[in-house]
Amino acid sequence: MNKDEQRMIYGYDAFHHEKYCCSVDYFIDNYKDFAKDDLTFRLFHSEQERDEYAMQSLFDEADIDVHERFKALKNINLDKA
Repeated sequence: MNKDEQRMIYGYDAFHHEKYCCSVDYFIDNYKDFAKDDLTFRLFHSEQERDEYAMQSLFDEADIDVHERFKALKNINLDKA
């Protein structure tokens, strides 16, 4: 890693599903913009760590949606429908 790569921060907002990449200095100067009103923003040391977390976050959310739909279908009485 060169000196510029070591000074980068990779972020992910799980609520809005947005990826970020910025310098450490920029993050320090603008941290309030990243940490708005929710606690879904996470920081990572590498782009790979961030992207792996982002994919897992999307899979976890999709899994919840599938289970909720399955529960709803399970509660429907098909004999009366």
